[in-house]
Amino acid sequence: MMLIRRRRTRGFREIEVLRDDKPVKLYVVLMGFEKCREEAEAALIKEVYGVEVEPEEGAIRAFLESEGTDIYELIMKAGEDKLRKAFPPALIDLLKSWCRDP
Repeated sequence: MMLIRRRRTRGFREIEVLRDDKPVKLYVVLMGFEKCREEAEAALIKEVYGVEVEPEEGAIRAFLESEGTDIYELIMKAGEDKLRKAFPPALIDLLKSWCRDP
């Protein structure tokens, strides 16, 4: 493998390498200050429902079950503006680019 490019942005790191003469991208996503994704999920619940939930997996799961939903439906319901408030904006941009790439 040969390193082609290294990109550092708020929220994730991108490394592009050549493997068998084909470019391959590796992404490392950095989320949260202490509890990783749970912090972003709790922030998203606050954005969508206006309710403070502890950033712990059990508390998040219990809240979502009480609403009859799951994290995937919450993300779909939130929309891009609320997702950008809860998750690092660079991560949202990365996910959008994945949706556009064949």
